Amino acid sequence: MTTNTNKKPNNELRVGLYTGLFTLFGALLSAGTGWIIAIQTSSASNHQSCLVRIDAKEAMIRNKVDAFFAAQGNLYSIGSHRVKPDNDLEQRIDAVATAAFSLSSFLDDDMNRTPRIIALQLIEKFSTEKTEEEKKNIEKNNEAIGDNMDKWNAQYKALMDKFESMRKNC
Repeated sequence: MTTNTNKKPNNELRVGLYTGLFTLFGALLSAGTGWIIAIQTSSASNHQSCLVRIDAKEAMIRNKVDAFFAAQGNLYSIGSHRVKPDNDLEQRIDAVATAAFSLSSFLDDDMNRTPRIIALQLIEKFSTEKTEEEKKNIEKNNEAIGDNMDKWNAQYKALMDKFESMRKNC
């Protein structure tokens, strides 16, 4: 009997080797896919939380601005009332001032003074007891209020545009 020194691996060994290699490839592929999915999920989650933060801040500021504008409208509408209850004017002025100062606490430094200035100018405009000098300055005060309202409107629009820009950067 002759012995063959040139032996080929038998089929069982070959099947085992291929099975191990395919299993290793599948495990690596699964791990890589899981890693990519985890990165995408994390990125989507970060994007969503960024949007939620911006939307919440915008909604809070819009609510404060709404209260500020509503208080101003309420104050200006007093002129159309035939009968004015006691302290009605003072209560309306107080509401404007409260809304303005509350709104200011939610705004950046470059914006937070404007609502307060407007409120103080409205207090001066509607104050019932005026000296002769103050009565002469009413027109100047009305112009200043208009200028500050224009400034406020521009600042508010810029803030809303800033929120849109921030959303795009999420």
